[in-house]
Amino acid sequence: MKPVVLIAGYDRAPHAIAIAENLRRAAMAPSLIVIAYPVSMTRIRSILRSRGLGAILGYLRGGNAAAKPEKSPLQEYLAASGLDEDRSLRAWAARWDVRCISVTDINSDSATRAIAELDPGVTVYTGGGILRRSLIEAARRRILNAHSGPLPAIRGMNACEWSLLLGEPLSVTMHLIDEGIDTGPQLERIPVRAQSGDTVDMLRERCVVAGIEGMTRHVPALLSGHEPQAVERNSAVHRQCFVLAPALRELLTAKLPDLIRQQQSLSKRR
Repeated sequence: MKPVVLIAGYDRAPHAIAIAENLRRAAMAPSLIVIAYPVSMTRIRSILRSRGLGAILGYLRGGNAAAKPEKSPLQEYLAASGLDEDRSLRAWAARWDVRCISVTDINSDSATRAIAELDPGVTVYTGGGILRRSLIEAARRRILNAHSGPLPAIRGMNACEWSLLLGEPLSVTMHLIDEGIDTGPQLERIPVRAQSGDTVDMLRERCVVAGIEGMTRHVPALLSGHEPQAVERNSAVHRQCFVLAPALRELLTAKLPDLIRQQQSLSKRR
């Protein structure tokens, strides 16, 4: 069986740690972990626009210190699955004797070379920036991503929020990464159920949980040679979404109870 690589955007990413541990329990532990720390004003501005000041403080500390909802679907899942003990990818890698490297640019020569030399069967992407063709080719074009929105309808940033605003069913799409923005071959669309009283942060976390479970299911399928469905490129339905403007975020918060009821109605039709 070919090895598995895991790419992460920071050391204390709970979803990345959970995926690594789930794969280890299934006897498919990553052979290499690549952590990207692109500390730049461009990256900081991007995080500030999409996640707020709390995420910036967490990013500069190498973790995610954004304000957590009082009820956290992600933390509940991690606790129920026994995945809440590890707090660091590097520490997890050291404990299980997994090679772990840090880079300032995920597309750097060192990251690309390390992945190419390993010749992985699957590379699991959990964050770290937009991937260039050289890295995609080094990973044999088998980079698995969990996108927090329905593809091809909602591509790009803040997919969970845009799904709510545009009346698209909340879901996570498992797909392979290509040179486009969320345009690669698709494997599965996983429904995400909104619950009354959910906040936007809670809905985002429900998508994260669905993505963790989707990664755990699809890595073995890809290792066994499963080929995902190719996507027809149709610009009319391949809408690319960008970071939600502050005014739209305010609108989303104000209308959230109605939008959740709409999502619950959509779920009944599935």
